[in-house]
Amino acid sequence: MGSRINAEAYSNITITVKPSGNACLECPVNRSSRKSKMEWKYGKKNIFRDTTRTGNYDTIQATINTCSALHETLELRNVSMSFDDVFTCSYNRSEAARFKLEVKGIPLVKIKKDTEIISEELEFEARTGSNETVQCEVTEAIAPFNITWIINGVRNISYAVKNSSDFTSTLTFHPTDKTSLICQVQGPSIETKSVTISVIPISATQSVVTAAPEKRVSLKPDKYTYFCDPAELKIQK
Repeated sequence: MGSRINAEAYSNITITVKPSGNACLECPVNRSSRKSKMEWKYGKKNIFRDTTRTGNYDTIQATINTCSALHETLELRNVSMSFDDVFTCSYNRSEAARFKLEVKGIPLVKIKKDTEIISEELEFEARTGSNETVQCEVTEAIAPFNITWIINGVRNISYAVKNSSDFTSTLTFHPTDKTSLICQVQGPSIETKSVTISVIPISATQSVVTAAPEKRVSLKPDKYTYFCDPAELKIQK
C-alpha cells in the first residue's frame, strides 16, 4: 500500500516515500464516530472537506478513506518530489495531525565478484599475495549520490555520481589478513544503504583435499558378495 503513519496524538510526522510511490496519511479521528466537519489541507488550502474534493491543488493525486478501516485517511498516489509544505487533518476546526513528506529513493546495493553476488552471510575467500577485484552495483538511486568503499573501518575511495540512477564501482585490493569490505551509498535524495562482506585470505597452496572414492571390485559367488581392493587381486593360472 505504501508508507503508513498512525497519528495517535497531535504531532509533526515525517513520512519517507519513494518517488512515484504511495503514502497513507492516517489521522487520529475514528471513522465510526465522525459525522462531519473533517478537513484535509496542503499548506493553508483545503484539499478535501468531508468527502468533497475542493478545486485546490487538483494536480495532487489523492483519495480519502481508502487505506484504513479505522481512521480517517488521505492516500497520496504517485508522489512527486515537489511536496515542500505540510499536510494537515482537522476535525471540528481543530488540527489533529500534521504530516511532512520526505521523498527519497531506496537504492539497491550489491557486491559482486565478476557476475556472482557475494552474500553478506558468507565469507568470501581470496588468494593472498595477489590482487582481488570486486564490484559494487547500485541501482534505483537518485542522483547525485556517492559510493564509498570502506576497508576495515577506513574510507578507501569514493565516487561521485551526478547524473545516473545506476552505477557500478570497482575496487581492487590486496588481501593479507581477514578483511571487512563495506560499500556505502549516500545522497540527499536517497536513504543511506550499505553492504558488508568478510574476505578470508587463503594461500596459493591451500586447498581442500577430497579423498578419492575407494575402488572396489565385487566378486559374486552363489550366495555372497565380497569386496576387495583391485590391487590385491591375484589371478591364478
